[in-house]
Amino acid sequence: MKHFNPLLIALPCILIALAATASTTYHTASDTATEYRIQAYNNCNQVADIPMTAPQITLYQKLETAQKAIEIAQSPIEKIEQQINAYSTEISAITELAVVENEHTLTINKTLLAKQEQAAKQLENFIAQHQADFDRLEKTASQIESIAQQFEESIKPTLGGMSYQYLQVVGPNTPKNNNTCNDSLAYRMH
Repeated sequence: MKHFNPLLIALPCILIALAATASTTYHTASDTATEYRIQAYNNCNQVADIPMTAPQITLYQKLETAQKAIEIAQSPIEKIEQQINAYSTEISAITELAVVENEHTLTINKTLLAKQEQAAKQLENFIAQHQADFDRLEKTASQIESIAQQFEESIKPTLGGMSYQYLQVVGPNTPKNNNTCNDSLAYRMH
C-alpha cells in the first residue's frame, strides 16, 4: 500500500507559484512572441525585457493549463487535510502520554500504545480510502514538473549569463506595472 507523502502538497504549490507570474487566461496559437516577454529583475529593478520565442510561449501556455489541472487535483486533498491533521495530532498526543521517561525509569502504557496503534490504523485506512486522489495529484505534479523543467530549459539560452534575482513572464493580459517585487510571484532560476 502506498503511503501519503506530504511533499505531494508542497511540490504543486511551488510549481503553481511559477505559473502564477502572468495571466491565467489561455491564449491561442496566434499569439506572437512580442505579446509574451520574460522580464528579469535585480533588487526590484528590471534589468531585461526579452520577447519570448514561439516554443517558449507554447510551453508557458502548457504550464498555465497545468496550473489549472493541479488546482483541480489538489481540491480533494485540501478537503481531507484537516482530518489527516486531526489524526496526526491525536497520534502524537497519545504517543506522548504512552511513553514517559524520567531519570531512572521508562514507563510504557500498553493500553495507550494500543490506542495509538488503533488511531494510526484509522489514519492509514482513511488515507487508503483517498489513495486515488493522492495518485492523481502525484501524476499531475509529475506532469507539471516536467513542463516546468522544459520551460526552464527553453529560457536559459535566452537569458545567457545574465545576472538576476527573479523572473516574471508578462503576457498580453498582464496588467501594466504588474511587478510587485514579490518572490512568491516570481520564478527563481539557479
